[in-house]
Amino acid sequence: MTIDPGLIFHTGIAVADMAQAQDFYARSLGVEWAPVHRYRPLPLWIAGQGWCDVEIDAVYSRHGPHRLELIQGPKGSFYDPALMRSVSHIGIWAANVGDEVERLTGIGWRVMAAKGSPQERYGNMAYVTDPAGGMVLELVGRELQPMLEAWFAET
Repeated sequence: MTIDPGLIFHTGIAVADMAQAQDFYARSLGVEWAPVHRYRPLPLWIAGQGWCDVEIDAVYSRHGPHRLELIQGPKGSFYDPALMRSVSHIGIWAANVGDEVERLTGIGWRVMAAKGSPQERYGNMAYVTDPAGGMVLELVGRELQPMLEAWFAET
C-alpha cells in the first residue's frame, strides 16, 4: 500500500498565538475558520516519554477539501511552535492507522506521538516523521472523518 496524495486533507501549523494567527490568515488569505476546540487535556503517547496530557487549542479552516489547521500548545510541549517547523505536518486520512504506521516504520519512518501506545496500535491518530526528519505526517483514522466534517461545518 502507498499513501495516496488525494487523501491529504490538511496542512497543520503550530502557532504561538491562536487569535493572532487566525486574524493574519483571514486577512492575508481570506481563510474562514470553524470554531476553536480546546482539548483540556489531550492524552498523547509520545515516543521516548510515554503517555502525557497536553493542552491545546486547535482550529480548521472551513473551506476545503484541503484545509489549514492551526494548533497552539504550551511551551516545551509536543505542539510548541518553537520546537516544530512552522508548517508542522501534513494530515492524511488512513483506513487503518496501525497498519499504516507499521508499513511506514518498516521502511524507516519514526513514530513521534499518537493517540494510542504501540500496544494499542497507535489509536486513531499518529504523527510519523521521515528518516531525515524533514516531513511529518499526521495519519488520521477515517473513523474520525464524520466528527471532523461536523467541526468544519460548525458556526
